[in-house]
Amino acid sequence: MLRFLKLTNWPWVPFNWSVARESDRPVINSQYWLDPSEHFQLREELEALYEPWHQSLGVSSAQQQGNIPSRALGSGFEYAESQAYQPGDDIRFLDWRLMAKKQQAFTKWFEPERLENWCLVLDESASMRFGTRTRLKVQQACRAIGSFAFLSEKRQSQLRLMRFSAQNKEIAYSPVWTGRNLFEQAMAFVSNKKASLDIEKRLQNASQSHLADSVESEVNAFNTLLQSIPQDLPAGSKLVFVSDFHALHKHAAKVLNHLSFLAQTFQVMAVVVEDMAERELPQNTGLELVNLQGKNPVSLDAQQQLNYSAWANRTFDERKSFMQACGVKVIEWRTDEKIGELLQRLKS
Repeated sequence: MLRFLKLTNWPWVPFNWSVARESDRPVINSQYWLDPSEHFQLREELEALYEPWHQSLGVSSAQQQGNIPSRALGSGFEYAESQAYQPGDDIRFLDWRLMAKKQQAFTKWFEPERLENWCLVLDESASMRFGTRTRLKVQQACRAIGSFAFLSEKRQSQLRLMRFSAQNKEIAYSPVWTGRNLFEQAMAFVSNKKASLDIEKRLQNASQSHLADSVESEVNAFNTLLQSIPQDLPAGSKLVFVSDFHALHKHAAKVLNHLSFLAQTFQVMAVVVEDMAERELPQNTGLELVNLQGKNPVSLDAQQQLNYSAWANRTFDERKSFMQACGVKVIEWRTDEKIGELLQRLKS
């Protein structure tokens, strides 16, 4: 008999590897969400996909910094003004036309190049440590983080990361990275379960002595996360949350208000990681649901399974609508889907 686990604000959510075939089940590593060999494979996959994907964007030359497409970046060669020549000024930038008119040396000044900024947020809360196909949700979330870090590297952007868990309200912050190897640095940061890296950690003081397994505590924890976005993150930055947004529902007004506020300052994106069994229970007889303590088993008949699927799809669609109403771009991505499918959804 298959057994399932109840998770807070969802009535019943499947939590059992027996749902999947042996070859489809997630592989769990005791030290890493994704081990270093998977980092290498992911980079190879992204390298193979990047050029066709990039060319399909159809970015004009006016939107490029060198070969880096972005509507937000200055070219670094945009003329600003001419100022009186000062000793030490680069003679290559003398304004000869103005010199001839004014009979005085002038130097051309240009707008400084503005680096694009990315802030990626990984949710590794308890609800993310679930999966029936291919990977746990947190493993797939790490792959999403790696994909964005790879794109950030290609665009020569500045990148910072955050790791968050609703159960202990711990938020870990990476340094601000630029240059090469952003992908490798990001994967090392998010993949190590114990986060035993040279990173800056900041513990948020919980308002309770411990976090109960309740909807309200998860809402408070997620709200704390939104309030903890670095204050020095420049306006217009890309702010990407990778989560199942387990705490987000129509009664989470504080969270929705903060999302709306952030979306007024940043380009906010939500990558919603789902497992296919969360929307539709497997068509097996004898399904049994249990609570978090493994007690109070409840059997489901065929009609109850259909009722669950209808409820789940409605709940997931409502959650997406809530975020879109806040000005957040929403991308849904299942644990069994490939990187190419994520990249294609980024284009829309």
